[in-house]
Amino acid sequence: NERLQAGCGYQGNQLLLLAAHALGVGAVWLGYPNLASPQVKAWLGEQGELMATVALGYPAKAPGPGKRKPLASVVRWEG
Repeated sequence: NERLQAGCGYQGNQLLLLAAHALGVGAVWLGYPNLASPQVKAWLGEQGELMATVALGYPAKAPGPGKRKPLASVVRWEG
C-alpha cells in the first residue's frame, strides 16, 4: 500500500531528525526530493521512489531559541 509506505518513510525521517538534534547534528528535511530522483537512482543503481532528502551536518554556531508567538494569538477555543 503506497500510503502506508509513505507514512512509514515520513515517520522514519522524523525520528532521524530528532536523533540528529539530540546528537548536536544539524538536520533539515528538504522538499521536492523527486527533482533529484533520476540522478540518485542512477547513482544507487536501484529502482523505486525517493521519499525524502535530509541534509546533515554540524552547525557553524549553536542556534538560539526560536521565536514563537504567544499561544493565545494563534489558537482559538470553541466549545
